[in-house]
Amino acid sequence: MARFVDLRPPIYAGCMSLYTVLSTSKLDAEPHCSACGAGACVSFNWAYTHERGTPEDLKQISLFSLWKQLRRGQLYRCQVCDGVWHLGGDAALMTYVDEPRLDLVLAWDFQLIKLPDSIAHIASLIGPTPPDIYGNGLEDHVTPCGIENHSW
Repeated sequence: MARFVDLRPPIYAGCMSLYTVLSTSKLDAEPHCSACGAGACVSFNWAYTHERGTPEDLKQISLFSLWKQLRRGQLYRCQVCDGVWHLGGDAALMTYVDEPRLDLVLAWDFQLIKLPDSIAHIASLIGPTPPDIYGNGLEDHVTPCGIENHSW
């Protein structure tokens, strides 16, 4: 009888217990939901989790119910905590949507939110964040929209 052994580094312990490390992003925080990892798990590779398709993977992803079709992607809800997750238009990456950001996502879905030219120019000067060392994010153009600097 085969058993799943979690060999991931402890940094991923707050994400859903069976997510692959592949394209998984985690905050250094305790999850709000032990089922989906909301609050600790920022995103995970939905496509790979489906592709791998172990019984454990299928059980974990069955926690998500399609809630709303968007112009680009879909919104899912965790059946345990009702947390919202966005699956991108390419159906690859599932990203947690923090509750205060949900209205912005829904407004963006209703109509394209275009930045004023002056702000778009500054964003183009900043440029996109580069992909990681494995090439993840190469297909995306993500420009940081805010920075908070905290002194610890």
